[in-house]
Amino acid sequence: MDNYQSIYPDTDRTINLNDLVTADNSLMWYAAALPFFGVIFEFYADSKYLGFFLWGLIIVTRILVCRYDNKKLIKMGMWQSQSITPAVFLPVVYMFKRSKALRRSPSVGIVAVMCMLFALLLNGFTQSLSYNEENYCEFVSQYYATYILDLPEDENYVADSYNTIDGLLNSYCFLQSSSLSDASSISYEYEKDGKNNYVTAFGRKNGEDMEIRFFIDYDGFYYKGMEIDSVRIDGKELEGDELDEFLKEVFMVDLSEEEQDG
Repeated sequence: MDNYQSIYPDTDRTINLNDLVTADNSLMWYAAALPFFGVIFEFYADSKYLGFFLWGLIIVTRILVCRYDNKKLIKMGMWQSQSITPAVFLPVVYMFKRSKALRRSPSVGIVAVMCMLFALLLNGFTQSLSYNEENYCEFVSQYYATYILDLPEDENYVADSYNTIDGLLNSYCFLQSSSLSDASSISYEYEKDGKNNYVTAFGRKNGEDMEIRFFIDYDGFYYKGMEIDSVRIDGKELEGDELDEFLKEVFMVDLSEEEQDG
């Protein structure tokens, strides 16, 4: 038995690694991945105000997480100074600085950069900056009648959810025409009036010009749908029951007919 054990016979010199002070990366992985999940959470943000709240919350949360982690490292004696580093306000910079201080792999910082780039490119606000005339026309042509918010209310009719608006309008023009020469394919034209965005669909059916003007309900972040601003057939604007019948015929499905077919 050595001298140490003979002097302190009850002392156990075995070191338990679980008792050593260490700093895990769980909080850093959380902060790194938040921007990625932010893009997914945008699905539940149905206005630009909720979009601002969502991304503001993510930015503040990442800063608070980094600040808490830095404070923890200082308390554990694993940081080079006794004051909170300003780098916590730039989470990605802090993650790389932290990895260097702890002599660890910079993998957390690399993932944070990737998630941040993903969020910058795909968040709703950035996407709106790249929208042009074609995008707004697609809001009408490639979406379904279920996105039209002001269709007539009738218990016997529902909005067509199987065909795009472009398909419905083209079918209507050709079905209403006695010959192919009396019908035309649908074309679209974008117009901005102040803060409002409009798309007009143009076509011909049975030799008559058809114009349907859609108001795009889009706040620069979230696309809610569209409303029918006006319908003109050969220059005459449809109103009241005549307008309702037209909208039912073009954009809605008659449930009673479906039941009979069934």
